[in-house]
Amino acid sequence: MKDLTGSVFGQWTVVSYKEKDKHNKRKWLCKCSCGDDYIVAEGDLKQGKSTQCKKCSRKKKDELYWNNPLYSTYCGMKQRCNDKNSQAYKNYGGRGIKVCERWNKRKGFDNFLKDMGECPEGHTLDRIDNDGNYEPNNCRWADKNVQANNKRNNIEFKGKFYKSLGELADTHNINRNTFYWRLSSGWSIEKATKL
Repeated sequence: MKDLTGSVFGQWTVVSYKEKDKHNKRKWLCKCSCGDDYIVAEGDLKQGKSTQCKKCSRKKKDELYWNNPLYSTYCGMKQRCNDKNSQAYKNYGGRGIKVCERWNKRKGFDNFLKDMGECPEGHTLDRIDNDGNYEPNNCRWADKNVQANNKRNNIEFKGKFYKSLGELADTHNINRNTFYWRLSSGWSIEKATKL
C-alpha cells in the first residue's frame, strides 16, 4: 500500500490512513483547505471524484450563482410565489401563482437557465398568461412594450377589456398554447385571434 500522507488532491491534503471499508477500499483522513477534516475513499481522491469538502463545493456553486445576473431574477420569481412576507406575494403566490417543480427544487436554477437561456439585453422575465404559473411553456424574455401590453386588467381588444391573454384566447375559442406561440413569434393580437 502506497502511503498517501501529505499528498494533495484538489483542496484535500491527506493527513493519515484511516481504514478499509466493507468493500475492502482504503479510506484516508483528509483536511480540506477550509480546515475541515473528512474521511475520503482513496479511489475518489485518485480519480478526481472528490476534490473538496461538501461545504466548499456548495460555497463555490453559490458564488457561481451570485455572479450570474439571472440569479437575482430567479430568486425574485421564487420569492414572489413562495414567501408570504414578500410585498409582491399578494399578486403572485397569494393569487395561486406557483413556480413549477422543475424550477423550484434543488437544481432549480440550473434547470431555469437550461429552459430559458440567456436574457437578451433590455428584456425581463414575463409570464405569457398572467394567470398561469412560472414554467417553461408560460415564460419568455420580453421587452417593456410586450410586458406593458400583458398586464392583468390591461388587455383591450376591439373595445373589450380582458384580464389576461388566456381569457382573450378562450373568448375567441383559440387554443391558449397556439395563441401564446403566435404572440411570442411577433404576431399582433388581431392576427393571433384569427383562426
